[in-house]
Amino acid sequence: MPVKACSEKGLNGWKWGDSGKCYTYPTGNTTASGKAKQKAFLQGAAVTGGKMTEDKTETIFIDTTEGNFWLTNI
Repeated sequence: MPVKACSEKGLNGWKWGDSGKCYTYPTGNTTASGKAKQKAFLQGAAVTGGKMTEDKTETIFIDTTEGNFWLTNI
């Protein structure tokens, strides 16, 4: 189950799958978007107990200069 775009109270965000919490950020703020996506991805790792199956893994890149990082097949 991948990280998906979502919206809540007029703000864009990221969430894990269909029922995860929507982590919102101000529109156009790439730093905040990356942090929100990071939280959603880590929620997925927590939900699966850190044992994500192949169909639940993905590689995402978020620019480290914006306060973000790589996550690869966790």
